[in-house]
Amino acid sequence: MQQFIRFSSDQLGLERILRLFQSIAQIILGVPFLAITATAWINSLPSTVAYFSSLATSEKPIVAAGPLKVADTLLLLGDLKGKLALARRTVRLFWFLGSFQAAQQLYSNGGGLDVWLDVASRSFNGMYLILETVTMPDVVGTPHLRLFGPALSATLNLEAQRFWLLALICASASSCLKLLATYGQAAVPETGDGFGAKVGEKKKAGPAEDKAKKEAAGVALAKERSAKRRALLRKLTADVLDMAAPGVVVGWMDVDAGAVGMAMFVTTLLTGYDVWKKFA
Repeated sequence: MQQFIRFSSDQLGLERILRLFQSIAQIILGVPFLAITATAWINSLPSTVAYFSSLATSEKPIVAAGPLKVADTLLLLGDLKGKLALARRTVRLFWFLGSFQAAQQLYSNGGGLDVWLDVASRSFNGMYLILETVTMPDVVGTPHLRLFGPALSATLNLEAQRFWLLALICASASSCLKLLATYGQAAVPETGDGFGAKVGEKKKAGPAEDKAKKEAAGVALAKERSAKRRALLRKLTADVLDMAAPGVVVGWMDVDAGAVGMAMFVTTLLTGYDVWKKFA
């Protein structure tokens, strides 16, 4: 319970929880059978709950609530999904600062191709997040407070999705290179007879003790590399699956809404797991 409290109180954890609910709504919206099942379940609830649910689909007060139709459920879930998306954008309001800072630090340190791909990924992600931030007044829809207007705001949000997709592509390529590097390192022994020893230097430890130390070091190194590979595989899988959402928006992919929701659900669990572990 303490772990969940810390997780849900954290910005990253809260954003993942909201994303999980949003993905569930997306899945139900994209799968007709689930929409029918959800409608039947809502209609089986006490009349007071059905009454308040029906208010979401009517502008006038309702004296007695009748059974919901599937179309009503779709409207209700669509409205819920939009509100959850807006709540997540509010949580991410200033995350672009962290993305640009991370890109600058990686650029300052330098490195191989994987590092430059990370720099590009963080930079693209920063552009995605900053476009989300500046269009927030337009998304909220408060009269006379819109900065860009409907047409320009829609264009900026489309470009934001394009930047997100480019960020995911660069991040996936970087993860592939890092994953290959872990297997390349495994082929090179880091300990062994004469490794790192000066010419003519004699061993001080006995053969049995020296062998035990090598085996212990090898086991520890193998565990470390295995954990690193699992983390990279989780990140790579999440980044590849996440491409479905922006890919559909910009028109580079043809994926139905249910599949996008499923991908969103899986990636939320994968990325949320890393955040969850921090509070163990």
